[in-house]
Amino acid sequence: MTDVASFDAAPPSTIPADATAPALRKHSIVLSGRKTSITMTDRDWALLKGLAAARRIGISELMFDIDIARARYPDGTSLSEAARRFVRDELAKGVETAACAPAAPLETVS
Repeated sequence: MTDVASFDAAPPSTIPADATAPALRKHSIVLSGRKTSITMTDRDWALLKGLAAARRIGISELMFDIDIARARYPDGTSLSEAARRFVRDELAKGVETAACAPAAPLETVS
């Protein structure tokens, strides 16, 4: 097993390919009429789009709901991180639930 600390000092060419994380990309959305972007992996972006489709809403509408609901995170979570948490939480419920369940409103903090 390789010591994690050794990766910090190793040149990029010596880091094993499986030790690198999936690439993050910026994805453009319109939120409340304004163009913005969120950063996530292509896999998470595809899952997010699928979750929006399962709810029969657009990605911008789902992102609006996520933006409102992120108030429940006390740590000042970014919109990108809130979207990634949303995908993770939905998948934790089960892929069939996340992909096939009827739309349920996101909980918001009052």
